[in-house]
Amino acid sequence: MNKKQYAMIILSIVGFFLYNFIGHSRPILDPINIVIYCIAGAVIIILLIIIIPTRYCPNCGAKLPRVRRSKNLNEALYGWTTCPKCKSEINTKGQIVKE
Repeated sequence: MNKKQYAMIILSIVGFFLYNFIGHSRPILDPINIVIYCIAGAVIIILLIIIIPTRYCPNCGAKLPRVRRSKNLNEALYGWTTCPKCKSEINTKGQIVKE
């Protein structure tokens, strides 16, 4: 099993515990629910860091940001990203589209 499969298993276990421990009969602002929500949020953030891979620019080797912000229409529609160092556009497969 790879890291993504382990992360998905842990996410499903966290979701199962959230579903079972936080019942509809309890108020949302119950102190134990707040603690459970904080722990679950921390686990989900850590797992998303594990799941989202680190990518590098094929042109200059610079580290690309994990969370991308769209700068033009191609990036918004097709999921491309722009290298912060050499400004080349990279598609979702990691190939250079425009230099």
